[in-house]
Amino acid sequence: MRALTILGIFSVDQGPHDDATDMHYNLTPLSRLLVGDSSCTQSLIMRMLVDPLSLTALCSIIGEWFTDKRASTLTLFEVAHGCTREEMKAKKGT
Repeated sequence: MRALTILGIFSVDQGPHDDATDMHYNLTPLSRLLVGDSSCTQSLIMRMLVDPLSLTALCSIIGEWFTDKRASTLTLFEVAHGCTREEMKAKKGT
């Protein structure tokens, strides 16, 4: 938590007695972008970036996606997996 506080992800308030055990961590404007249901949050983007299927597509196929004319008409996910996200979900049953 201290490292995240130093990076500005959280702020810290000390208790009234300056006791090191009485610390309260709060969200900063930066961290508020990552949580909540507001239209301004980035939580959906973060979920997509940590999804193994999306990450595989991003890391392994991006070169082909930029250079292959056929691939340029598809999404990056479709190039990597050969189907759309909806088709992949239907295959997995989720």
